[in-house]
Amino acid sequence: METTAGTEERLRFTQGAVAVLVIAGFVFKFPWINPVVATAVGVALVLGPQADVLAWPFDRWLAPRVRNPQPESNPRTRIVIFTTVALLGLATLLWVAGLEGISELIGLVEAGIAALYATTGIVTATAFRPKTRPPRPSSGPHE
Repeated sequence: METTAGTEERLRFTQGAVAVLVIAGFVFKFPWINPVVATAVGVALVLGPQADVLAWPFDRWLAPRVRNPQPESNPRTRIVIFTTVALLGLATLLWVAGLEGISELIGLVEAGIAALYATTGIVTATAFRPKTRPPRPSSGPHE
């Protein structure tokens, strides 16, 4: 089986799994799901895509069916994964501090961000950045 580490489809699958797990944790009142998912995604961020346990089902059953896998863009991938770890980490800290309501809200925001990326490929962390204009060409010395 050919490796799919580093494909856009694999990352989108992982973000879909994040969304489903976090929403399920909210619906079924499993507040510990945020730290578990944050840890799993954080390990993948540090050790690389081969350590992504949330993508194992993709590697096992879906990867052989993917035609023409699209390579992921590394900076964009890091932003997606870092956003997941940061928001779920913050939700975990708030949960430990006893602020369950705010923790759940931040977890649901992350689930929405993950679902948006999984379904459309939109990276919300970069979607709202200001567009930079190219520098104006110099017309030479002014008289």
